[in-house]
Amino acid sequence: MGISLTSSYVKVHQLDVKFVFAAPAAITNHCQAFRTYRHRGRGLECTFVEAACAILAAPETFAPVAIGPPSRSQEFVGIPHGYFNPTREVFKEAQRIYGDEKLVSLFLSLGSGQQSSTSSSETRLTRITYDYGIVEKDLSHQLGGAAAYLRLNVDKGLEDTGSMQWSNVGPIISHTQLYLQMATITDFIDEAVHRVLGATGSITLGQLVGTNSSANIRYLFVRQLGWSAQYYSRFKIRFPKAGGSFGKKV
Repeated sequence: MGISLTSSYVKVHQLDVKFVFAAPAAITNHCQAFRTYRHRGRGLECTFVEAACAILAAPETFAPVAIGPPSRSQEFVGIPHGYFNPTREVFKEAQRIYGDEKLVSLFLSLGSGQQSSTSSSETRLTRITYDYGIVEKDLSHQLGGAAAYLRLNVDKGLEDTGSMQWSNVGPIISHTQLYLQMATITDFIDEAVHRVLGATGSITLGQLVGTNSSANIRYLFVRQLGWSAQYYSRFKIRFPKAGGSFGKKV
């Protein structure tokens, strides 16, 4: 079933809870969240298409996107710098809803492939890759390998895949399949499945966010991130069964 151009962003995804970010044109270093669920305070009311355009409205490519009635509209200019890897914001959003002590079974981050850092030209893609690397290094140092945190990202073969090669998926499929067949990766995936099915929470949101930086956490697997989580990566948090729902009003 297709999505109407006027479909509410909240209604389209009300059973598939998500939130994404875009930068207001007036404050380009600020992260404005677009949520598919009710939350404390007044959020943006927009259509699915408006939310998608706001995220993709990079100044180098598209014009700003205006959202809201003419007298109170805001312009958005894509993903703000520093938020191309939104892992920390996902942690914080869950923390706002559930609090520091909520146990987490699994936080799964899916990347879009290790990118080459040897490009001689400074492009939007290389800046995004640099942003990702900074956040991921910080996370790997902080978490030290939480069993509840799993990062999967193809580490070889996709270094030179650019944003304009989206139609040539054959090499992407081949390198991804090879990556998923590695013994180490299959072990990580098996452990992740076990944690989800058993709803075993071993770390709190406060520890993931950094409220308790002295937590004793085991290092699993983190490599430098690929180039655009907002476009191609998924971030999911799975809580133990006793917990609530992301869609619950707070």
